[in-house]
Amino acid sequence: MIDPSTIATTLLGSAVSSSMQSRDAGALADRDVRQDASARLLEQLERVRTMLFHARWQREPLLWMQTMYEVIGELDRVCPQLPRGMQHLGRSVCHAVGEAIGAPAMARTDREMWTEPLAPYDPLWNGHAVAYIDGVMDAIAQWRSTSGRRSRNFKLRDFDDWLRATGRYAPV
Repeated sequence: MIDPSTIATTLLGSAVSSSMQSRDAGALADRDVRQDASARLLEQLERVRTMLFHARWQREPLLWMQTMYEVIGELDRVCPQLPRGMQHLGRSVCHAVGEAIGAPAMARTDREMWTEPLAPYDPLWNGHAVAYIDGVMDAIAQWRSTSGRRSRNFKLRDFDDWLRATGRYAPV
C-alpha cells in the first residue's frame, strides 16, 4: 500500500515543477519580446543617429521626411511592447529630431509639415538630439538585459525632461 504522505509529496512536487516550468516559459517569452523589440528599436535609432551626424550636409527635406516617417512608424509599432515608462519613445525621438532639423521630423504626425523646409543647421540642437538618442540607445541595451519586474518597471526620460535634467535647456 502507498503511503498517503508519499502521494501528497509527489503531487506537491509535480505542481511546483509545473508552476516553475510555466514561469520559466513566461520569462523566456518576455526575454524574446525584449530581444526582438530592442533590436528593432536600435536599428531605427541608428538610422536617425547617422542622419543627424550628416545633418550639416544632408539638407534634403524629402529624405528627412521619408526617414522619419519610417522610423517613427516602426517605433510606434514597437512601443506597445515596451514598459509604460518607455512608451513615449516615438514622440520623444520625433521631438528631439524636430528640434534639430525642424518640421520634416514631424511629417508622420502632421501632414502640414510636408511642405515646410528644414530648419537652419544648429550644432547645439543637433548635438542635443544626438546625445538624447545615444542615451536612449544605451537605455534600450540596458532594458534588453534586465528581466522580470525590473524590465517591466524600466523608465526612460522623455526628451523635454531629459533636457531639463541634463541642464541643456530649461524654459523660463
